Amino acid sequence: SIVGFQPQQLTIGLAGEPIKGLSLAVDVTWKEYSEYVTYLDVKPIPPFEDTFVPRFGVEYAFDPGFSSRWLEWMALISVRAGYYFEPTPVSTANKSHNIFDTDQDVVSTGFQIDFPFMQGRILNSIEAYFQYHILRDRHIENDEDDYFGPADLGGHVINVGATITTRF
Repeated sequence: SIVGFQPQQLTIGLAGEPIKGLSLAVDVTWKEYSEYVTYLDVKPIPPFEDTFVPRFGVEYAFDPGFSSRWLEWMALISVRAGYYFEPTPVSTANKSHNIFDTDQDVVSTGFQIDFPFMQGRILNSIEAYFQYHILRDRHIENDEDDYFGPADLGGHVINVGATITTRF
């Protein structure tokens, strides 16, 4: 039996458009991991720590004004970039455990192309994104576990996606 845990979260953010088409955003999310319990309904020793996740993002949207009949369908192009830091909730106080988690830096980029359909009565868009998760190096002694010995953590994760949306 595995119990899924999602911490309570609170996000506060600010976004603005300092010049036409340029949007900037910043926010921070508090995640209450200190309430985490294992599938045996007990807290790990030491217990998980609450985390704060800062995020920054930028988007630039513009009308490309293409006159070519092959490209005139593009009404708006948006390019995006962002960064956030996700700290591990696993305490660094005790290195004798087998909870393999580490801090991560995440950078992302993406775009959106809007195009009208049926003389503007229906708006369609294509979106795509790319995220690169950099898992920070971390060593766990793990000397009290008979099955898992010491471990070195780190690496990276790549995440990509795309959507096509129709708005009526």
